[in-house]
Amino acid sequence: MADLVGHLFFYRMSSRCRTLQALDSIIWLDPEVIVPGHGPICGIEAAVALKAYRECVGDESRRCFGLGLSALEAAKRIDLGPYGEWRCPARLFANVESAYRDIRYETADAGRISKSSIEAMYEVAKARGLEVEF
Repeated sequence: MADLVGHLFFYRMSSRCRTLQALDSIIWLDPEVIVPGHGPICGIEAAVALKAYRECVGDESRRCFGLGLSALEAAKRIDLGPYGEWRCPARLFANVESAYRDIRYETADAGRISKSSIEAMYEVAKARGLEVEF
């Protein structure tokens, strides 16, 4: 679970529901310190913030899906608000794509990271004027 916090996680290999359950478990445990697999040591506030980010991306993805936008177009349009300053914002595409899989009731293992996904992250970064960081 420690890889869930610390930066914008790739949610491609997990469903929104399972990710939120894992974050809820971390929050319920109320640890004083979280040592993520990636990123700096942090406190419970990181898990709370990441859960809010995941909920925001899920809500915005559902809205964009309802408008008939592709995951790529949605990732270019979604306003990240306070999360726009987080590390690795170009990962938004992977997280929107994961949310779209949940909406379509596809399994998480259907979302392997592919060359086209990496290219889409670069396209989102370019459209938003972001540096790409993995």
